[in-house]
Amino acid sequence: MRVESPMEILGEVLPPLYDSLRDVDSAQLKVLDRILQTHSETAFGVDHGFTRVEDLDSYRSTIPIMSFEGFRPYLQAASRGDYKALLTEPPVCWAMTRGSTGEPKMIPVTPTMVKEVMVCGARAFLNFIYRTEDFSPLLGKSLNLNFPATVGELESDPEELPYGYSSGIFAKYAMQFVAGESGENVSGQGFGFVPASEAVDAAATGLSKEDWNRRFEVVYGSARDEDVRTLGGVVPVMHSFAAFVRRHHGVYPRDLWRNLKLLICSSVPNIPTRHAGRLRATYGDVSIVEVYGATEGVFAQQLDEEPFVTPNFDTYLFEVKVGRKVKMLHEMRPGQWGSLIISSTLFPRYEIGDIVECHGAHHYRVIGRRKPTVLLTYLANRTVRYLLSLL
Repeated sequence: MRVESPMEILGEVLPPLYDSLRDVDSAQLKVLDRILQTHSETAFGVDHGFTRVEDLDSYRSTIPIMSFEGFRPYLQAASRGDYKALLTEPPVCWAMTRGSTGEPKMIPVTPTMVKEVMVCGARAFLNFIYRTEDFSPLLGKSLNLNFPATVGELESDPEELPYGYSSGIFAKYAMQFVAGESGENVSGQGFGFVPASEAVDAAATGLSKEDWNRRFEVVYGSARDEDVRTLGGVVPVMHSFAAFVRRHHGVYPRDLWRNLKLLICSSVPNIPTRHAGRLRATYGDVSIVEVYGATEGVFAQQLDEEPFVTPNFDTYLFEVKVGRKVKMLHEMRPGQWGSLIISSTLFPRYEIGDIVECHGAHHYRVIGRRKPTVLLTYLANRTVRYLLSLL
């Protein structure tokens, strides 16, 4: 698959996001148009009456809210080569989830999805530079602590397609983007990723402790003498890597990379409040920016010093189930919480399984998975905060 040139992508990173926050209604209608155009051509769209949808109200009344299981028959057809069951373009590979909330899922990765993730995935990084006017992260390397990009091949028709973990897959495309079509670094300042995806995949493709230790050793050996200034990835892996280098090499990441400036963190709730202290203890005096995403996409990111994320309203359509009612996400009132529903060119009206809380001014907190224990903990914390406010 051709990776678009830097200039083709960079102009789409921040301006459309900022524009969408000034007029969320208009941005969401444009997203709806893209979704309708996409799925009117798929078997899923035909089965669910996309041709009868004329506006946002009819979309919400016609298209059912679905869990992953509702899409599974169409995904299975796509995996056998009938990509038009759910997609308008053939996938370039398949991404597997880690199975942290159940059986691992397989998600098709299309050229459109790659572009969406490339654009949205760069926003936390570039917004930090734009907001702080600190260009130093561009002067060094970004540490690649991602999951393997290639684990195996999925038997399909007409050809077998590789599959791996989404963080590794999109990191690999990001490396191609930074290198440019000429193979030279496009930043002009030496920015790049270390180690290469191929080195990570060659070390191990499993998720056992031994597999991670082999990959961590490759990361350490490749990057210990590099000027690493940025790290993006999954918070538990960051913690594990810090413990690994301390245990096996007697140092912390803060000792290896004294110019490390920025951690772009994902995968667990409340990163700025729950994990910042531990991360700074091992990685140094770094800025921490939260990203909310999943294998299915990059949905939101932290844009300011407040410990909340702001959705990519120009790329995904957001609804939320508050009690028994469903409303648009941006219509939530501060203090309301509910189950998030995301529509994309891949999955329309997908109840992804996460609970979000509104804090106003396009600020949201992802509380966690839609589980009784998570909800009980959340409600208990809210009660405690309320009681403390009365003192």
